[in-house]
Amino acid sequence: MKHTFPIGLALVLAAFASHAQQYDIYDLGPVGGSISTVVNGMNNKSTVVGSASFDIFGGSRPAIFKTGMLPEPIYTPSYGEATAINDRGEVVGFYIENSTTYGFVTSKDIVKTIPSIEGKDMLPLAINNKGEIVGISRGCCDGLTGAWVYRDGKMIDMGALGGISAAFTSINNRGDIIGTRSTVDGGDAFILSNGKMKSILPILKTSGAAPKSINNRGDVVGYMSSGVGTVIGFAIVNDKPYRIEFGQHVSGNAISINDNGQVVGWHYSRSSVNLAGFIWEKGRITDIQDLPDVQVAGWKVIWDARAVNNEGVVFGTGYRDFNKWHGYMLVPRKEYSQQQ
Repeated sequence: MKHTFPIGLALVLAAFASHAQQYDIYDLGPVGGSISTVVNGMNNKSTVVGSASFDIFGGSRPAIFKTGMLPEPIYTPSYGEATAINDRGEVVGFYIENSTTYGFVTSKDIVKTIPSIEGKDMLPLAINNKGEIVGISRGCCDGLTGAWVYRDGKMIDMGALGGISAAFTSINNRGDIIGTRSTVDGGDAFILSNGKMKSILPILKTSGAAPKSINNRGDVVGYMSSGVGTVIGFAIVNDKPYRIEFGQHVSGNAISINDNGQVVGWHYSRSSVNLAGFIWEKGRITDIQDLPDVQVAGWKVIWDARAVNNEGVVFGTGYRDFNKWHGYMLVPRKEYSQQQ
């Protein structure tokens, strides 16, 4: 039986389809001599960093990824990963040598080791456009972490911030830092701005949260306790809290927010054991796997979305061929055409 629609409804549907955001999706590897890739960070120039397993080097090496180009290895002394990149192209990450984890930062293709704190493992997690770096240190025996800032060539050890352990997870261009700490009374999640620490738990009305990203407006995303045995994503935008939920008993995590308030992350799939990357904007969640342009390109699984920049470009991991994980870059078509 053939179904027909009123002309008015047909016009509305056509208009909706024509205004839906369209994308190009690019495969970031593995290509060439690279066996596998991991992607971790991206800047506003859509340069991605992570790691790649190169046949010629052996092991997984920090690497830089750009669309249409082979992965570029970062020549650290040993295997490791790049974790973040700023708009000046400075990259931070870590490498492991003799069972010790060292932090590094690159400047003009020169790799510099970040000073360690009392011989502890060092893990840089973020770098802003001023070159300020934040991360965590970890002792070899107790597993407790400390927070630190590396600024103007000087290491500032913040330790456990008056608690048992602490971590700095991200920093914006204003120097605002987000992180967590544990105390004898429980845990806390906070924003550190102008030397003052402010807990975000009262804003979220939860007992536990982990902030992951802060944009240049001071908006924060991460994950929090749902109150029913799972974790869900959250966003604090203009000091207003949002719960990013995916259905009953479905866990998820908001990982990155750009200056326009677009959020990306992952949640567990409702229909399988796979994770699913998503885009959240103004209260609306879109699974990247469901985008027509992604399906047409043959991607079977979009496992996560790890970052979104101010151009709306998203990157993460997924696969087109089973058991062959690749990094991907999702580029809004309008933005992409303007670059050409």
